[in-house]
Amino acid sequence: MGNDISLIDGEFKLNTRVAVVIENNGRYLLEKLDGYDYYNLPGGRVKLGETTPKALVRELKEELDLDISSLSLKLIIIAENLFYHNGFNYHEFDFVYYVSLDDSYNITKLNKIDGIDNDRQHLYWIKKENIKELKCLPPFIYDIDPLTLKHVVIDEL
Repeated sequence: MGNDISLIDGEFKLNTRVAVVIENNGRYLLEKLDGYDYYNLPGGRVKLGETTPKALVRELKEELDLDISSLSLKLIIIAENLFYHNGFNYHEFDFVYYVSLDDSYNITKLNKIDGIDNDRQHLYWIKKENIKELKCLPPFIYDIDPLTLKHVVIDEL
């Protein structure tokens, strides 16, 4: 497997990322990193030579020790995000998948999960109806629909 699909060109940074909406009994698993004032979806960068489903399976294993088959993943959002962060103008392509976990997964029994490979990463189960009360980025998190594939463009530059 190659390096992350990430390219820096002057003040621009291009990334290809995957993220996942993990649902269990009307709750979504959202990530919050220390030092940030918003929640987002768990995921990470795609590597050269890696498909987006394989990247997500790898990221879930690395970050949460969660074994998910790529066959259980459903693509629900393709997002183009353009935004400024930490000195860079970002241009990201995000492939967002959906998976529903039943109660047989240990992770569904925890209220807070600390990331395995990043001690700044914390994940929380949030009831679907309570998400709108939180600050979430990107904003498409508020309108998650696992039944429909959407193309979203967020241009803040």
